[in-house]
Amino acid sequence: MTYSETVNSLYNLSDTELRSLNRKVCNLLKSRRLAASSAAAASGKFRVGDEVSFEGRGGYREYGKITKVKRIKVLVDTGDYRQWNVPMNMLRKES
Repeated sequence: MTYSETVNSLYNLSDTELRSLNRKVCNLLKSRRLAASSAAAASGKFRVGDEVSFEGRGGYREYGKITKVKRIKVLVDTGDYRQWNVPMNMLRKES
């Protein structure tokens, strides 16, 4: 089944079937994000003091330094007295 066929078949589903499908898709996306974050944490990819960047809520790129590495997220100090709790899969190392 192609993508367009799948999308077209959604119109034949009832409200309860659509809600059930939505929950399954959301759970799948959440587990993939968690797996990506856990893999980054397990690999030891990020360490305190690393310079990193990430995309902020407004779509702008923030740059900062890691001050604490947690299990799934890291604390990034971007200066200006601001710290962000960022998932590891959203970070990119800067040289």
